Amino acid sequence: MHREGTVQWSYLRRTEKTEAGEVRPIYETGIAFERVLSQLGAEILAFLEETVILETENRFCARFRPASSETTQVSADYVFRVAQLSLSGMLVSADFSLVPGEVFEAEVQLDGETVRTQARVVHVREVGSATEPGYLIGIEFRDLADDQRQILQGFIRQEIERGTPDVAS
Repeated sequence: MHREGTVQWSYLRRTEKTEAGEVRPIYETGIAFERVLSQLGAEILAFLEETVILETENRFCARFRPASSETTQVSADYVFRVAQLSLSGMLVSADFSLVPGEVFEAEVQLDGETVRTQARVVHVREVGSATEPGYLIGIEFRDLADDQRQILQGFIRQEIERGTPDVAS
């Protein structure tokens, strides 16, 4: 079988010595092949784009502005690390807690693009200690506008195409 493709990315991962003592580079490479998926393959890719959860490993962060109530006069931005990301929401790591059910405006920075949407706290789990507080916070995206969904979907598609090892389904 012969297929032509275009190299999309390539990383030197390690070197190995041959039996002759020569050093050989070992690369990890992503190659894009066009028009090679069957209809079933295209459907599986579309399914993955819709349902994948990305394990982000500190690659980007997000912020949100708490919704103000009648008694609140102060507004502030809080920055936190996104641990997992999907089309339906994200799991974030923070040194502060939120209240489940709280609704707020969220911004997620993705490789130079910003996704803005209303979000809701689904769950909070304490993971820190008395001296170093830490929380994992499950956040659901609400009413994600089509253009914002396209940015998020494009980022997820890019990660799938890269073959990023930190993509979990």
